[in-house]
Amino acid sequence: MNRRIHFAAFSLIELLITIMIIAILASLLLPSLQKAKDKANSISCLSNTKSIMTASISYSDSSDGWIVPIDFRWNEGYDQSRHWTGLLMHYGVKWSAGRNETSTFRCPSQPLMQNNEGYWNNASSIYLLNVYLCGSPRTSYFYMHKQSDLRRPSEAVHGAESVYTMEHGNNVKNFKFRHSGGDFRTDLSYSSLPPPAKSIANVFFMDGHAAGKTFYAIINGSSKQDFCLQDQGFAESYNKCGISLKELE
Repeated sequence: MNRRIHFAAFSLIELLITIMIIAILASLLLPSLQKAKDKANSISCLSNTKSIMTASISYSDSSDGWIVPIDFRWNEGYDQSRHWTGLLMHYGVKWSAGRNETSTFRCPSQPLMQNNEGYWNNASSIYLLNVYLCGSPRTSYFYMHKQSDLRRPSEAVHGAESVYTMEHGNNVKNFKFRHSGGDFRTDLSYSSLPPPAKSIANVFFMDGHAAGKTFYAIINGSSKQDFCLQDQGFAESYNKCGISLKELE
């Protein structure tokens, strides 16, 4: 007795309908997945800024209250151990030049960037420090400061997210507002356009706290009501209460 086995087969229309349903479900799920990924990256980035701030406080505690400077270079060429990232490595943060190695100074939301040798550019930090607060020996205009020079530490911006090519900054437009909407700007100079209103940059302050801030939240919280970080939180004008490295030599 012969038995015939019947196989159910999809018609072309049924197949197309199935594909359409899968495509619709994917279009509904992908934005949610992307938002979840962006949120996780933002949290990881915020954790980095808190770690940097904790390391900076430890540096000050062991350096007679001096805030970590941008660097200790003075016409000596580049030496990462004398850069602020290198100075803070002694206090619990990790810096790495390798692509596949973890580093406290990288934000996972920022695409990887390499130089010709395959290593991270400059000091391999996606975060900048406030040059008015930290000081630099490359010019007598920027002074080093002690924590005691600050009247309002919760307002004094120690640093924030930026880009690899900017190791220090002097105004809020130098920040990169890459979270919660992204930042279209390639020019982060003072003359650049403001970032999108709802986009967020992670910022860390001299009282030890770090938070995600929009551009307008930062400038509205400033006592100067402008983009410049020059006098934020200082007891006096920044150049009256600090000291340059040249004066220490």
